[in-house]
Amino acid sequence: MASKNFLSSLVGRQPRAFGQPHRSHPAGAKTMLTFLFVDEDPRSLAALRRLVRDLPGGKRFARCVEEALALVKEEAPSVVVTGDLLPDGDGLGLLEQVRASHPRTACALHAVMPPLARDITWMDRAAPPSEVHALLRMLGIGAASMGSPR
Repeated sequence: MASKNFLSSLVGRQPRAFGQPHRSHPAGAKTMLTFLFVDEDPRSLAALRRLVRDLPGGKRFARCVEEALALVKEEAPSVVVTGDLLPDGDGLGLLEQVRASHPRTACALHAVMPPLARDITWMDRAAPPSEVHALLRMLGIGAASMGSPR
């Protein structure tokens, strides 16, 4: 049986909705590295969630352009990774919108074909998980060395 202290700590807490960020740092604290992953396929998002759980920083997830832009408006991410096809737009268009308002944000398109746009990193959708993980780690290191994307 769970301890009384544990149960009482849960009183009044509401579960986070899908896509809402996990706040592990207090308001006013130094901005930490944040990843935003966007894909219409919940299985792809679940695979990415498992793949990046050991990377430093916060991870947020969205399933469409509208949801992703709302999360970006709430807190500028350090790294954005999106699939190419989304229910309400395309991933490249999303990355271009993010880049327009946050030019220091590292952007990657998780797609079958590389993007034509410059400064957008390509993550091959067919790549082994170890390659995807290594690329995400490098994007995170690069974003952290550049400082806050704001």
